[in-house]
Amino acid sequence: MACVTGDARLDPKAVRAQLGGDWKRLSFASAEEIHQITGFVQGAIAPLGLPEDVPVIFDEAIARCQKVNISSGDPMAGIELDPQDLIWLADAQQASIVV
Repeated sequence: MACVTGDARLDPKAVRAQLGGDWKRLSFASAEEIHQITGFVQGAIAPLGLPEDVPVIFDEAIARCQKVNISSGDPMAGIELDPQDLIWLADAQQASIVV
């Protein structure tokens, strides 16, 4: 899972470079794949509570935010928290992953 601020555009090549190893091609998951892998519905994927084999990468700008809002896993509710708490809870890597 790659997360960027709402005004940013993800750079898939930067994500792939950060992952390294066998990650040769990245694509957006379908709604069915999202639900099968994470248990979440498309549009309400939280970067918390994911299976251990799902890497989480946050763009470095997230750490500079005052507060961050993420999905709770429920399409009708979100969570606001300190970005450092989110990074720690998600066990996220940090890298420059925006265009």
